[in-house]
Amino acid sequence: MELSRVAALLERLVAKTKDKEIKWEEGLGDDEFTTMVNGFRLGLSRNIPDADYEVDPDYYLTIRKKDPQKPRQSGWIDSFSDQELKEVMPEAFKTMQSLFQEIRRQIVGVEEIVEDLIKSIDEMI
Repeated sequence: MELSRVAALLERLVAKTKDKEIKWEEGLGDDEFTTMVNGFRLGLSRNIPDADYEVDPDYYLTIRKKDPQKPRQSGWIDSFSDQELKEVMPEAFKTMQSLFQEIRRQIVGVEEIVEDLIKSIDEMI
């Protein structure tokens, strides 16, 4: 598999996520999000190597085949880290980090929360 094709996939995920055309869900872990595309479960996860050291986390894009009998579990196909992708996409870390943050903000509803806070503060004045 050419990593350039995975980079192209990542770029499309970023664009469609920013446009809110892809619906992501929380994954099984605290630092994982998943979505379904054409019968495949895509996952974006973050792994912080060691909390005692100031080290950037690693990001992983994972592809799994959905098992209709076990909707929360899927057969692993492949996984790609930001470290692997930087060979063909020097900005892979920042791209995956930005995508991770965008997904988290959408799931949590940060835009709505900020607007509610602004409204509440304005009403206090």
